Amino acid sequence: YTNGDETVILDGVGGITYGTKKGTYALRTDGTFDVYIRENGDDKEYYVLTILDGEFVMDKPTVEIMYLTEYGTLEADTVTVNKNIAVTLPAGLTSDTMFFRGWYLDGDETKTLLPATYKPTDDVILVAKWDVKYTVTVVYNDGTTADTTFAYGDGDKVTIPDPTYIKHKFDGWFTTETFEEGTEWTSGGVISASVTIYAKWSEAPIYN
Repeated sequence: YTNGDETVILDGVGGITYGTKKGTYALRTDGTFDVYIRENGDDKEYYVLTILDGEFVMDKPTVEIMYLTEYGTLEADTVTVNKNIAVTLPAGLTSDTMFFRGWYLDGDETKTLLPATYKPTDDVILVAKWDVKYTVTVVYNDGTTADTTFAYGDGDKVTIPDPTYIKHKFDGWFTTETFEEGTEWTSGGVISASVTIYAKWSEAPIYN
């Protein structure tokens, strides 16, 4: 089938060649065809194919995704994308006080997070989910490693690996610079407030 300089070839068993592109097709109830152009086993483009009197028309349906976010910023609050084709949702939104969890469908009272890639079938509104942000600032006290701050959402489990320091033994984390008794901090707990932790060291014994 032709359309000006363009051609479409249907192999009769669900395979289609559209110019240099290849994919699959399936008959719709209205006599048109769903066409998916595939690359490396993934659907990359979606078309609706109409054939009439030896000629064809390829329509590429689009939908709009509107992003609602109370915090953080996006390059675009609304994007137009190819219908039925997976898109990668914006990630890594930042706020001074809130921790970004992901996106959920507007109207979903459970606020169930969508996967990182989402396949829109109609216009849709996605809402950003946030939790209160807390930080853990790690002071390594080894004279070399820079202090590091990690961000978490309220209720996250915080795991900080034990550090190493040549010729020294790690004696644990403390929330006071002077390692006061009762201020020990244990990795693996749930965070509910920002905290600074300090590594305590003692000289390792030397064996001959």
